[in-house]
Amino acid sequence: MLAKRVFRNVVYNSSSALIANVVGVVVTIYVARALKPELFGIYSLALSIAFLLLTFTDLGINSTLVRYVAHAYGLKDYELVRGYIRSLSKLKVLLVLIVSITLFASSDVLSIYVFHKPLLSNPLKVISLYTLFFSLLGFINSIFNAFNDFKANLVRALTYEFSRLFFIILFVSIGLSVVGALLGFVIASFFALIVLLVLLLKKYGDFVFGRAKPIDWRRIVRFTSYLTIGSITWVVFAYVDSVMIGMFLPAEEVGYYRASYK
Repeated sequence: MLAKRVFRNVVYNSSSALIANVVGVVVTIYVARALKPELFGIYSLALSIAFLLLTFTDLGINSTLVRYVAHAYGLKDYELVRGYIRSLSKLKVLLVLIVSITLFASSDVLSIYVFHKPLLSNPLKVISLYTLFFSLLGFINSIFNAFNDFKANLVRALTYEFSRLFFIILFVSIGLSVVGALLGFVIASFFALIVLLVLLLKKYGDFVFGRAKPIDWRRIVRFTSYLTIGSITWVVFAYVDSVMIGMFLPAEEVGYYRASYK
């Protein structure tokens, strides 16, 4: 029974990763050809900034949720499960709102005075919504994983990846350019978020509503602090190079770099 469950989860995760990689390559090739070097560079720089900031909407919260909810669920302490989900949800929403609103409000300043690229302003405004929806999507996905339900990973991949492929091609083809391509990410993340949220309430609604126990925040903060260091380090090394290129070189250089990186 355990072996079948492990195999099933491996299949779900492998399928999700395969779909994400294939769609990612197709999207990159299409957008690079459609937008040309300068606008593709603006598009790539906006996404790099978004993924860099997504780190600060997580800070290890998703992994902490999986660890403690899974432990409480194994003990059949369902009130504690609700406590972890509700408390960490509040913290997550707070961080997400702070980062998204800050990015939206500072988009003009960043584009003109930091990156010296006025064309980046509207893409940053759009991408602030992406950081909001995509971060919440990852959090909801983590709740499923805490219950050892990895089928949600595949549902997320199918919904998000094919939605962004469809909407990016649609919006770019009708002439919305960089903003249209990024809107594809926003709509796809929002759509996937709604799908997972409906599935969560339908399948695990009893663990969301009802009496909840208070949690030990000292344990949570101590555990999360170690994860935060690791998560920030990985993402900074993955995207800070693109951001620095965008600060000191023309937008085309970011496009060439990200295209070769893919």
